[in-house]
Amino acid sequence: MAGFSFPLTFVPNYTVVGRGYHALRKSKKETHLHKGVDLMAEVGTPVFAVADGIVVDGPFLFAWQYNPPSHAIVVKHGPVTVLYGEIQLEGAKVTGDSVLQGEKIAAVARTGTGSMLHIQVYKGRYVKGKEIDPTPYLNVWRTNLPKEDDAGPRFERDRPDYTSARR
Repeated sequence: MAGFSFPLTFVPNYTVVGRGYHALRKSKKETHLHKGVDLMAEVGTPVFAVADGIVVDGPFLFAWQYNPPSHAIVVKHGPVTVLYGEIQLEGAKVTGDSVLQGEKIAAVARTGTGSMLHIQVYKGRYVKGKEIDPTPYLNVWRTNLPKEDDAGPRFERDRPDYTSARR
């Protein structure tokens, strides 16, 4: 979706085997398909809203088996809804909060398999089991990275000196 942005200030390799959409996941009890894409990042890495929106759910427990557990929030961004998972509870936006594109909404948490941001995308509203492949969206959003500086997250195109610097 044009006009959206990437949720991190950098683009990790999200095509790594086992981290992509519908990668086969095995646990002691079951085998299932991965419902999103994992973006590997250091613990505490800021997570940014991909577009203006409203938090419609969360934060809620996402991976409770870890100590500390990780959480998730769900944000409705117009025509798509995004679940941001594997995030820290502290500092996460909460249900009812309005968010702006590029605004910090959470930070990456530690999980049992490393630290990452887990992204799930839904057309329209959030309905568990109705996830769609986030990869095509991430492939577009990766061309618009948020910036973080002392004044908070911003986009390069929003900087006052951007147009003069391009002349």
